[in-house]
Amino acid sequence: MLSGYFENCYGIKQFTLPNINFKKCNKAIIYAPNGVMKTSLAKVFEDISKGTATSDRIFKDAMSRYSITYYASHYEYSSSGGNAISQSDNRIVPLILDKNSLMLNIS
Repeated sequence: MLSGYFENCYGIKQFTLPNINFKKCNKAIIYAPNGVMKTSLAKVFEDISKGTATSDRIFKDAMSRYSITYYASHYEYSSSGGNAISQSDNRIVPLILDKNSLMLNIS
């Protein structure tokens, strides 16, 4: 199960990611209209995979933070507190399929 909370991340003001179940497959596709922050969400997961800081691209001074849970693994970040903390070897790899689709691959 993947779930999370995002605040001031690449234009995402506040967003709670509903539970995504990965028991049958290690991939999930998020389909939504253009302009609803799928790319911004992908950038956060890319930051986690690379271990880089997340920021807000619109409000540069806003505190960016996220909290993501993938089964027993937990990822947290706050721009006021430093780097991402990963407690697992699982990687969440985002792939933009087209302007309306984002695929999350767990490896």
